[in-house]
Amino acid sequence: PVAAVVPAALRGNIEKERAKFLRPDAPPVEVLSHTALARGQRPQANNILVDEQQRLRSETSKQTRVLLGLAADPRKRVVMLSGTPVVNGPGDFAPIY
Repeated sequence: PVAAVVPAALRGNIEKERAKFLRPDAPPVEVLSHTALARGQRPQANNILVDEQQRLRSETSKQTRVLLGLAADPRKRVVMLSGTPVVNGPGDFAPIY
């Protein structure tokens, strides 16, 4: 199983794309928003794909702390993606490394 952490506005789009591109018998994709993570919801899957990683710039934000905790769990595999250019410099990515 796979979990996708995406902005809340994209959750429905993920489901549409899954239906379009994956076989009907493909494993389910658990879709969570960044906000849901910050509010305490946790993915059940061990493979976690995080879209819009640039939202995790602040080391003190709740969603950054939650995702870093998940990434530190040896049972979890977390892949973070971003298509947004670096705004200020490489330090923008520092909280996730």
